[in-house]
Amino acid sequence: MAKSTAEIQKRSDDKRGVKTKSFKIKKDIFDLVEKISLERGLAQNAMITEAILLYAEKYGIQTDCQ
Repeated sequence: MAKSTAEIQKRSDDKRGVKTKSFKIKKDIFDLVEKISLERGLAQNAMITEAILLYAEKYGIQTDCQ
């Protein structure tokens, strides 16, 4: 039986170890994320990941993240 698009995407996400996270942020912050990622040539998820890891480091939060 053929798999649905959702099933294929779930399997791919599981295999790569990624999850979807959705949240609302103020438009000016949204625009800033876009601006920084364009200026640095990074995907938005890569830029946000880097920012979160720097935040954790700044506040001494231990993490296994890479």
